[in-house]
Order: sequence, then structure tokens, then C-alpha cells
Amino acid sequence: MKQNTLLVPTDFSLTAYNALDFAIALAKKSGAAIILLHAYTTWDSSFISKTSREEENNKRVGDGLIGLYKSLEYIREKDQGIVVQPLLLKGPVSDLIKEVAKAENCDYVIMGTNGASGLEAAIIGSNTNSIIQDVHCPVFAIPGPVKIGEIKDIICTTDFHSSEIRAIKNLVNLFGPFSVTVTFYNVNPDKLEQNEMLFKFQKNLGSLLEEIPCHFNLSNDRDVLESVENMLYTCKSDLLVTLGRKRAFFERLFVKSKAKSLSLNCPIPFLAYPSES
Repeated sequence: MKQNTLLVPTDFSLTAYNALDFAIALAKKSGAAIILLHAYTTWDSSFISKTSREEENNKRVGDGLIGLYKSLEYIREKDQGIVVQPLLLKGPVSDLIKEVAKAENCDYVIMGTNGASGLEAAIIGSNTNSIIQDVHCPVFAIPGPVKIGEIKDIICTTDFHSSEIRAIKNLVNLFGPFSVTVTFYNVNPDKLEQNEMLFKFQKNLGSLLEEIPCHFNLSNDRDVLESVENMLYTCKSDLLVTLGRKRAFFERLFVKSKAKSLSLNCPIPFLAYPSES
């Protein structure tokens, strides 16, 4: 079985360490390796002397190296056996995440998100949404600075479509060692259509239903995002998974309204699989 590779971007903040804790817990159970990425930008202002610019840029590189060393020591304190590759790269963090994820054939990106407001929310929300939408692999978004417990109950939003089966197999393989229960959540105002699709979906799942405890939760609400948010606050769950078959569905949850985007407002970690056009 291929060893999973987890790409963990970090700015050494509490939120980033919270995401790193999640990655460490996942690596311990699954035997995954971690790529720890810190991105920095250079100071190129023409209003500052060349010497001052060089000093500032050298400081940024030095701070990055020190931060990566401390993060490596933090991982070793948690588990000596986890394979870690530190990367210090220059450039915009969102671009570098996409480039490294592709170049290193990463299986997952694990990144921290802040509960922000105003301009900060727009920036964070845009970066998170862009990464989820454009990166080739699934992305974990970990809310900070709330500490994350053990993953036992997973809610998985679904369109009941056959194209989601591969992602579900991936999910079962990743979380098999965690002894989790998965609840599939579907929102469809047409109850008759919903029941017909559920029947076909269960047939497509086949033996997967025997590999991991599964339940089905159906909603006939018209507002998908509102329904998902209400469900999250009323149901006990440790992780939200979005299978992202349709780009339109992805945009309803993450892009259309920054103020209501799940990338900022989700109270638990979520795992977003790549969306399709």
C-alpha cells in the first residue's frame, strides 16, 4: 500500500500548530509522511535602501529556518517515527501549496483556518477556497485555535452520485484505523427523487457498507448551505467531508458568499475532495 503524503503549510502560528497536531495524529494512525511547508516573501520596496532590504530578507529566511526547526522538534516530541520533509520556499503561500502538492504528488493538504471577519475573512476565505478548488488532492481545513479531538463520527455530504464512490473508498481507507462511523447527509427538496437516488447509491456502495459503519441522514430543505450548517450544530460529529462532485455544489458551500463560507464558519475540521466541472 502506498504511503500517504500530507502537505502541511505553516506560518508557525497557534492555528498552524493546531493543524500540525491534526496531521501528526493522522500520520501516527496511517503511517503517512509529512511535508512541512513555510512560504516567505521578500521585501522589494524601492523606498528602502538595498542594505535594509537585504537585512530584512535575510531575517525572513532566518526566521523561517528557525520556525521549521522548532516545528520539526515539536513533531519528534510527539512521534519519532514520522517521516518529515521541511521546505522553505519564496512566493505566495497559496501558489506554493498548489505547486508543491502537485510536484510531490501529495495525497492531502492539511491547513489551518481562522475564524475571521471583515477584510481578513475575505482574504483567508479566498485563499482557502482557491486552494480547495484548485489543488489536485483533497484538502483538510482545520479551524483554529480550537483543539481537535479524536475522529470518531464523520458526516459526509453527498449528491448520491456514482462518481463519489472513489472518494468514499479513499475516505474508508484513510480512516479505517480510527474505527469511525460515517453518516451520509443528502439535501434534496424532491423526496421521491431523493429516495430513488439513495437506493441506487446504496447499491453502488456495495461491500463498502460492510467495511465501516454507515448511516444516512436525509433533508428536504431548499437551502443547501443553511441545511448543512444547521445539521453541523445539531448533530454530534468530529469531521465534515464534502465529496465535491459538482463545482456548483462546491461554490454554494465555499465560494458564493464569503460571509457564509464553510471555510470560515465550519466549527469542526472539514475535508474537501476536489470538485468536478
